[in-house]
Amino acid sequence: MRLRAFRDDDLEVYEGFISREDVARYLPFGPRRGSEARESVSGKTGEAMLGPQRDSVMSLAVAMAGDDRLIGEVVAFHRDPAEATVEVGVVFDPRHGGRGYATEAVGALVGMLFGELGMRRVTARLDDRNVASARLFERLGFRREAHLIENEHVKGELTSELDFAVLAREWREGSRRGPTEGRNPG
Repeated sequence: MRLRAFRDDDLEVYEGFISREDVARYLPFGPRRGSEARESVSGKTGEAMLGPQRDSVMSLAVAMAGDDRLIGEVVAFHRDPAEATVEVGVVFDPRHGGRGYATEAVGALVGMLFGELGMRRVTARLDDRNVASARLFERLGFRREAHLIENEHVKGELTSELDFAVLAREWREGSRRGPTEGRNPG
């Protein structure tokens, strides 16, 4: 797989998975279809770079290396530029699940954030029922820092949140041990 900017021709594939109830279940928004999906992809085409300002967003398409077909998305939110802190997220087409693509994609994103972009800390926040995402961040060597019980209403439902984080120095130390020990896969 490879990370690249979103393109307008990603719309059909993106809508195919972002419109699914099971995909949107743990996202802060519901399934996106039609004009909503079109607007989302259109906005993402301009978000391939992380800006220096607070709350800037970088959305990158995850594509198969061979045919450049969209299979998912990784996103980075520049929450606190003064502290060099970024929050990351991931959404994948379930038809490509269980093959390590999400681990590879998030690992590549985090490596870029710490390497090329010089971030100090990367975080991830997720619904505590999202077991697959929790395992993904644990596999990558993120530390679970908090379990916030019934802390937020999301889509009309009171939810609990897991917070994960990894520091640049921890990421570098983990990458020397290799992927079998739960750190940077590449």
